[in-house]
Amino acid sequence: CASLGTPYEIETKGKLLFLEDTEEEPYSLDRMFTQLDNAGKLDEAAAIVLGHCEKCGPRDFKPGFDRTLSVEEVYRDRLGHLKKPILADLPIGHLHDKITVPLGIRAAVDADKRQFIFEEAAVS
Repeated sequence: CASLGTPYEIETKGKLLFLEDTEEEPYSLDRMFTQLDNAGKLDEAAAIVLGHCEKCGPRDFKPGFDRTLSVEEVYRDRLGHLKKPILADLPIGHLHDKITVPLGIRAAVDADKRQFIFEEAAVS
């Protein structure tokens, strides 16, 4: 999200958007998804793939905050209106055992089978 409005802004039109994070609280994830949504980046993407959010969740109880959303509730709230394939909780990103995701190659998502498919080799 930090690159929005800069020359380095992410291009999502027609692409698979891979998102992952670690050690974030739900309110922070909500803010980032809202920013991407307001910028049109979620609508432009062909599909969204969410990595497992390691150690994400509310950390400390704060007086006045009786209830906070879970990470899954943030996903449903921020992404539920999108009419596109969305895969969540996949082993990508900041994990010990993870899938390496090559960037810049053709790929597709099969939401029914909960998988993304690399359609070409990442290296020759």
